[in-house]
Amino acid sequence: MAYDLATQGGALNNISELQSIPFRDLADFVVLLFALGSAAALAWQRRLVTFESALLVFAALLSFRSQRDVWVMAVAGGAILASTIQNSRKPAQHVPAPLTSLSILAAALIIFAGFRVLHVTNSQLQLQVANTFPDRAVEEVREKGYSGPLYNDFNWGGYLAWSLRMPVSVDGRQNLYGDERLNRSAKTWAAEPDWATDTQLTSSGVVIGPVDAPLTQILRRDRRFQLAYEDKVAAVFVAAK
Repeated sequence: MAYDLATQGGALNNISELQSIPFRDLADFVVLLFALGSAAALAWQRRLVTFESALLVFAALLSFRSQRDVWVMAVAGGAILASTIQNSRKPAQHVPAPLTSLSILAAALIIFAGFRVLHVTNSQLQLQVANTFPDRAVEEVREKGYSGPLYNDFNWGGYLAWSLRMPVSVDGRQNLYGDERLNRSAKTWAAEPDWATDTQLTSSGVVIGPVDAPLTQILRRDRRFQLAYEDKVAAVFVAAK
């Protein structure tokens, strides 16, 4: 399965987080600095460090190939850089128990203040979900009892499978669907010339897609589907009877 995921080109080409680092943001260059700094730290030791060198090469291949795996370079680079720091010869100093308790309390207060400043609450999270995912469209499908098959785009597949408890046309399990199906779905949602030949779309009972997707605009004028619901995030179409 791991080999299938690593060699599946369709998912890598269509999903932004699986593509290589574009080096457009500061965070991208920080990853590069971690890699260069780790390589310099190993070279400074003037001896062959087999495990750390192999770890750095593995992290570089994985992280620079896929944005989703940049954490591997962060962890490996941090460990390599930390290992090169010489230990202090000063004897360890005993920290009084009251000071330890005060440190823990201060850390807890900082975390609590951070949550308050960033407004990390369940209501705020629910608002972000409603503005990002088809939350209201799902409620409409539930209330009206629309039945599948469901046709959806890749980005919302996991959310719709979880919220509707209904089989989706595609989701993040690229090893399950294969390159051909992923590419077919991407072309259909992009409204490429052969979009109408997608059998999954033509045989679907309900379609849920982003309100600004090219396919959504076309389905507004397609007699085979009727617009059943629309908000600023999603549109719902049902098969015409």
